[in-house]
Amino acid sequence: MFDLFGIKAKRQAKKEEKKRKELERVAEKKRIYQERKTKIDSYLSKYDADFDAKARAEHKLALEAAERINSTCPKCGSKNVVHKVVRGKGEIHGSGTSSVSGSFGGGLFGVGVHICGGGHSHIDGEFDTYPVNRCKDCENVWNVEEVDGPSYYGHAFSTYKSFSPTFLFRRVKEYYDMKYDPYDFKNKFNSLEEMRQNFIDNYSTSHHFDEYRECPRYMIEYALYKGISEHYYNLYRIDKELYNYQEDDDKYSYTMSDEMWEVVKKIIGWKGTEE
Repeated sequence: MFDLFGIKAKRQAKKEEKKRKELERVAEKKRIYQERKTKIDSYLSKYDADFDAKARAEHKLALEAAERINSTCPKCGSKNVVHKVVRGKGEIHGSGTSSVSGSFGGGLFGVGVHICGGGHSHIDGEFDTYPVNRCKDCENVWNVEEVDGPSYYGHAFSTYKSFSPTFLFRRVKEYYDMKYDPYDFKNKFNSLEEMRQNFIDNYSTSHHFDEYRECPRYMIEYALYKGISEHYYNLYRIDKELYNYQEDDDKYSYTMSDEMWEVVKKIIGWKGTEE
């Protein structure tokens, strides 16, 4: 059909312009997301390397300490020590069977009686062995010091290797959930502001936040998101406005509001620098 007034062309041009702007918006959002993801992954890569190195170093020190304990008699100081001597450990409970029988007869009518009976018991319990150290000079015996593998618990950005992200989220939630009742005469505080300031004073020096105090903001947001998602398994329950949560957010894209950031900085005693 002939487009006499160019109405169709205008509609098509308007539609294409809208699509172009939408694609530009998505492209910009993608650029921001990928840049942020790169920064977070880079930070985590270095953090993981340092964290693993620290765990291995602590494990090495533990092994060396165990070796000193196992190689030197704590009683006489001799190093003439025999390892892996074993001895019994545990309890054993007995078992067996018993029976009794008999008979007698007699009497005016020749009555006979037969009696029998029995019982049963069993053995249970444990009997094990374990290694010890024995000094060949003074015969002192002491337990072998054993060391488990390196401990990788305490990772500040993992809900599987620590409870730090969840601890962070719970403190933020407690801060915002705090209520002040002016009729509660047992409350020593006189306002919500006093209650919150006391809360900040208590947690701003907590060792649980040591790993966060000099982190960049985007890593605090990463940790907070991990804590939120750990608490709210289904994120539809979260207060989206308060936490600035968007439906398509994930651990790389989530950002808190500037107002919440000011609160979080106080709670963790943040000493980092703004980027």
